[in-house]
Amino acid sequence: MEWRHTLHATVYCSAISPCGNYLAVGNNFGFIAIFNLTSALSPKNIQEDNNVSKPIFVFAAHNGPVHALASAKLFLLSGGAGPVCAWRWNDLANCKAVKAFSLSTTSSSQTALSQIEEDSNCLYYDCTSEILFTGGNTCTVTAFDVASGNCINVFDGHEQFIHDLTLASYSLITASEDGCVKVSLPNLKPVFYTSYVQGCRVGGKISDADLSKISDSNPSEIPDSNS
Repeated sequence: MEWRHTLHATVYCSAISPCGNYLAVGNNFGFIAIFNLTSALSPKNIQEDNNVSKPIFVFAAHNGPVHALASAKLFLLSGGAGPVCAWRWNDLANCKAVKAFSLSTTSSSQTALSQIEEDSNCLYYDCTSEILFTGGNTCTVTAFDVASGNCINVFDGHEQFIHDLTLASYSLITASEDGCVKVSLPNLKPVFYTSYVQGCRVGGKISDADLSKISDSNPSEIPDSNS
């Protein structure tokens, strides 16, 4: 990484290895830096004045910004310009960067999407199911089985880029540039109910039964979680 990159870099994302010993961060130049947390957080380093821990390893991961990182059992998963990439944690700990595999959110069977240069803005890895969810400029969420590398589902419904996603009570929640948050059915079928941000109510949990009552078009019909 050139010296100018250290002066003007913006860190977009971070992830910690399953063992807890390593921290990965991604920046706007497409680089991922690996830090040794055991060393950085040692009493000796913490007590030193002006302590700044340097990465043990830096490598070019994408041709554009690295927007998202997720940690799986064996892999560091990175999302940004191009397909999602998988890097073995063992390799990174030994200062080696060998791409294990990549996951593309576009395919020849998706004519409209195949013309788009994919760019992932967010990743969510579910440790229980070992499924990776990725969202970005295709306006869809793609679910991958990390073990096999197969795409197992595609969730649509948004009109603009997806910037964040998470799982809650087995429901997939996505936030988009189109100004709304969408919640999938609990069984993760690609059907969405819309809850506009300006219409969201605060102060309680919405049950799965209430989710089925959410209107697609009218935020005022969102059930009151306190009633």
